Amino acid sequence: MADLDRIRAGDEGALADLVAEVWKPLVLYLRGILGGEDSAEDAAQEALIRFWEHRGRWTSGSARAVVFRIGRNVALDLNRQVRARTRRAVDGGDLVAPAPSGPEQDAAASELRLLLAEAIESLPPRRREVFELVRFRGLAYREVGEILGLSTQTVANHLTLAHKDLRRFLKDPSGRAATEGEAAEDRRSSGG
Repeated sequence: MADLDRIRAGDEGALADLVAEVWKPLVLYLRGILGGEDSAEDAAQEALIRFWEHRGRWTSGSARAVVFRIGRNVALDLNRQVRARTRRAVDGGDLVAPAPSGPEQDAAASELRLLLAEAIESLPPRRREVFELVRFRGLAYREVGEILGLSTQTVANHLTLAHKDLRRFLKDPSGRAATEGEAAEDRRSSGG
């Protein structure tokens, strides 16, 4: 793990270690937000540049969590800019992004992947983001909390509820949506 103190001191070797450690998981995470490989790589590069340029500001936490938080903010800003430009271009019309297509593979495996993706997509946005950061990007609860501005316990609560929701969805895909009462209860028990 890259040492934040070394980076704050301007150690380029520590930055190189950090880049080697976070590049792939960061790009994958940002691709989930932005939808494209090129834009995810651009956002990751921008996040690392901002991290380095403002390295004196980062006094606590893990360098990895700081970079992910910056990357998330860059990606969300890019999405807002794209939405604003697109809205202006189509003069307020409804916009629907095309569904991503995947390679043709074994039907059963493909169906299972689609069902799992649909189950993850059905999670509330914050819960989905926590789930993806912990399970797919390998971040610690503490790091996810730093990125999203949540306590470690709230991250754990979101992850527990995500697992519960995924089990429920996979058990009965046709009864996907939780009732409003269940959703409100989940929000109360997750801390936000």
